[in-house]
Amino acid sequence: MTALDLAALRAFVLRDGGLSSWTLVSVLVPELSDLCEGACGWSRLGHCPVDPSDFLRCLRALALIPDGRERLHLVAERYPQWEPTVANWSAWAELMARESTRKDGCAPKLWKAMQAARAGAAS
Repeated sequence: MTALDLAALRAFVLRDGGLSSWTLVSVLVPELSDLCEGACGWSRLGHCPVDPSDFLRCLRALALIPDGRERLHLVAERYPQWEPTVANWSAWAELMARESTRKDGCAPKLWKAMQAARAGAAS
């Protein structure tokens, strides 16, 4: 990762991140794991995206990480609760792209897909 990549990702963590995107960044960019842990505050790393807004933050973070998509499996290896997210990443990204043009800002198909995956993982 270049210094510019790290700076952009650091700015994302501090400005736009959330629990799930901080988890993703902490695994894929170990240089920023302390920053991500600090950003979590009272919580701990390990959260996976639970709604389309969370997933969108993860998509944005991953776009800033060179080879991040190819290494996404490492997040699920570290945090098993991420397995449904990693397994469905491409399908969810496609749904997000299609639903991002909605005027109401909602992504109901993505929401349903995420809930179904979480329900399946809990079984």
